[in-house]
Formats: sequence, structure tokens, C-alpha cells
Amino acid sequence: KMSDALLLFEQIASMKAVERKPIVLFLNKMDLFTEKIKEVPINRCEEFAEYEGDLHDEEENLEYITGAFFSRAPAPKNARRILMHHCLCALDTEAVSKIFESVLSSIVQTSLERGGLLRT
Repeated sequence: KMSDALLLFEQIASMKAVERKPIVLFLNKMDLFTEKIKEVPINRCEEFAEYEGDLHDEEENLEYITGAFFSRAPAPKNARRILMHHCLCALDTEAVSKIFESVLSSIVQTSLERGGLLRT
């Protein structure tokens, strides 16, 4: 599953249509992830076989996984790419609403900055 997710992310991030657009990565089912890393180290996954960090440190694991995704998002020529990520449990609808509000706010701010309507 992870190899499919990484490949799909890379294919989407490489599309010309999203070349200069912010990309938001949502890592869902964090409740399951937290429990799973207690039993199964992430380096058992072929894509993360080189991981040498603390196998039970949730933050470290997530940082590595996020890096694996973002490393597959090529930066457009002569521009920087905005990459964001959010970890969530979709069953927590209140948290999901707050995350979407935050993402929307970031996207609007970025658009205003790029349009020259807001100074950074």
C-alpha cells in the first residue's frame, strides 16, 4: 500500500497542472499508526528500509515518512514549491474541520502573496 501511495503522490506532484500549486499531504488514521509502530517498525516496509531513527518515536517516524513523500514532489523551475502536511484521524470530525480551515487559510494567503496583494 505504501509503495502505491508514494507512487501516486509522485505522479500527481509531477503533473504540469499542479506544477506551481501548493501540495497538502494528509496522513490519516493516526490512531492506528500510533498503535502499529509499537509492534511493527517502519523499516519493515520496503520503502523505509533505510530508516535508522528511533523505531518507536512517532514524531521521528512521521518526519521520515513525510520526507519520503515530499522528496517525490519536484520543485518547479525558478520557483519554490509549498508543501504542507497534516496528520489526522478522520473520525475526529472537529479536528478535521480545523485542519481544513487551516489549509484553506494557508492556500488563500499564498495566493494573495503570489498575486502581489499581500506582503510576506
